[in-house]
Amino acid sequence: MGDLIEGRDYIIEDGYTVFIASFLTARGHCCGNGCHNCPYRFPNDKKVISLVPSWTDTLVRCGVDVIGRTRFCVHPAGQVRSIPRRRLRAAQGVPAT
Repeated sequence: MGDLIEGRDYIIEDGYTVFIASFLTARGHCCGNGCHNCPYRFPNDKKVISLVPSWTDTLVRCGVDVIGRTRFCVHPAGQVRSIPRRRLRAAQGVPAT
């Protein structure tokens, strides 16, 4: 596609590079990353068990389906109350039964 041009292909928003919908359309396919202006309506169907407290807050605010958390993941308090705490086996990284 050649060189990217700010304002035509992307903008900088809060320090992040955000591709413009016309650029994403011209690319011709969805990359699967859930881009902000994705014209392909990428479904956010990823399910995550959060192990890192600071990531839990970010994941919830981004709309990721967090289906489990450790006891240390407590923010944002209003949203994480409904997310079940999971005890994980350290070696396998699988939820304990």
